[in-house]
Amino acid sequence: QRTDTKTGNIKDFSSMVAFLQSHKIETLEDLQKLAEDTKKQRSDNIHNQRELNAKLKKMSNIVDIYHAYKPYAEYLKKYESLSGRQKQSYYDRNADKIDTALSYRTGLKNMSGTDRLLPKTWKKELEELKAESAKIKHDLAENDAILGELAEIADKTAMVQRTKAKQNEILPNLGEKKSVKKERGNYGRE
Repeated sequence: QRTDTKTGNIKDFSSMVAFLQSHKIETLEDLQKLAEDTKKQRSDNIHNQRELNAKLKKMSNIVDIYHAYKPYAEYLKKYESLSGRQKQSYYDRNADKIDTALSYRTGLKNMSGTDRLLPKTWKKELEELKAESAKIKHDLAENDAILGELAEIADKTAMVQRTKAKQNEILPNLGEKKSVKKERGNYGRE
């Protein structure tokens, strides 16, 4: 089991060295700067993701409402192309569908901030927002991985420092005991 522990420690050490080299960490200041920069990037990414989520929700709602509007759009289009008695007669037969289409169209215009319905533009913008969201999520995962590695390095460093402190406590005592024994041995023989 002791061999397994040593092998694990060597692998941990090896991965820490690789991490430090890949991030060009040569000093404690470099390590602290990486930690600070990564925490700031993570904070910025979280803020950007929250803003993006609001945009995504709005654009997703617009696209969903447009899809709900589509089946009723033809009724509205035909109604608006008619005039006089034909228009009234058509409305009487299809009032619920025309009113639904008008309601959806008004909502779409209000939500999108334009008088024109632009379904292709909306769908394209939604896809771009989704891609941006995926990139931010990827960046957040990288930030978390770096911070995890930094925490691991901090833990290993603290462990080494504790071990050295214990050795310093033990070794001076051992040194004192040996010198006391030598002195006693010399006194008895003189």
